[in-house]
Amino acid sequence: MNVALKPLIRLAITFAIVWFYSALLTPLDAGLRFIAIVVLAIPTWLVVSRALFADDDWSPFRFRRDAK
Repeated sequence: MNVALKPLIRLAITFAIVWFYSALLTPLDAGLRFIAIVVLAIPTWLVVSRALFADDDWSPFRFRRDAK
């Protein structure tokens, strides 16, 4: 169940981030809003993903624990 739940959580987080920035950037033109959402949502998703899923050894977004 844990394996099936992680992709659903990631999908929900992605939807929430895009929804948040879409609502925040409503006054902008449609094309400019799309570009701004992409530029803002990708780093946000990476930071949130690192914070929530840092315990996955296979995750490419985990923090480096062996840094000196």
